[in-house]
Amino acid sequence: MREPAKQWAAEDDQLLSDLIAAGAPFSIAADKLGRTRNSCIGRAHRLGLTGGMNSRPRTAPRIGPPRPAMRLRVAEPAIVERLEEPVVEDPPHVGIDGPTVVSIGFRQCRWPVAEAPVIGGHIFCGKATSGASSYCCKHAQMSIRYVRQ
Repeated sequence: MREPAKQWAAEDDQLLSDLIAAGAPFSIAADKLGRTRNSCIGRAHRLGLTGGMNSRPRTAPRIGPPRPAMRLRVAEPAIVERLEEPVVEDPPHVGIDGPTVVSIGFRQCRWPVAEAPVIGGHIFCGKATSGASSYCCKHAQMSIRYVRQ
């Protein structure tokens, strides 16, 4: 079981403020007071001895003239080769017996090919997919063509 926290006495507060005023790090103050470093930091903040700041700055102040402003680097435009668009044939429409929203399975093409009076109202292609896309190869190429337009 954990021991209850040690109460801060007026002598402890005075010794802590003297050590901070002398520039001692909190680890030294903690050793002299028989406390943890974090408890000394917290007490110093509550007493207002650090002014809301750490006892020492994280980086040294800059001495000398200010740094020149950064120049923006502009990348040269990349040369892009124009690729020929793939020739994609529209697959024949599947009859009413194709997969529907309810019956379509994992790794089956989800390209709607017809509307039907069934639940969901669409019949899908249903061909096998590679797993990386929701569409078969032909419909994946068609979807890229529609995006580019």
